[in-house]
Amino acid sequence: DLALSLELPTEEVEAIKIAAILHDTGLLMLDPAMLNKPDLNSEELKKARNHPELAAVFLKDLRFPFEVVKIIRHHHERWDGQGYPDGLMETAIPMGSRIIGLIEAYEVMTSGKGYRRSKGYRQVLEELHNESGSQFDPRIVEAFSELMTRKGERG
Repeated sequence: DLALSLELPTEEVEAIKIAAILHDTGLLMLDPAMLNKPDLNSEELKKARNHPELAAVFLKDLRFPFEVVKIIRHHHERWDGQGYPDGLMETAIPMGSRIIGLIEAYEVMTSGKGYRRSKGYRQVLEELHNESGSQFDPRIVEAFSELMTRKGERG
């Protein structure tokens, strides 16, 4: 819905749909016990942060009709260049990666996964706006806020 609201071409919307389903495939290659720990040491954090690259390697030989693997590889990049794995910034980050990164952050904050407490809809939108221009693409934050308001999402 977010990709459609941004009026992206059909091919890009399809690529984002596929990448959204497969974006955390690399986590399947990591120790589940490690991933369920509330605090990771530096070595464990390094392994966890490698999951986009693991997914890209795992999926590279599949013949997707779109740039799905590229979107998956970069879904933890940040608008300000402080993300991983390659430190891409702004429009160098594929649009699909920017969308998936924001949606994943929203899902984590509202679900209370693991040791994190869930946050309410308004609190999460405020946090996304606070990170607009640093972690997230401002255009996508604005489009997401508008979409959620139209849908009447209440966390």
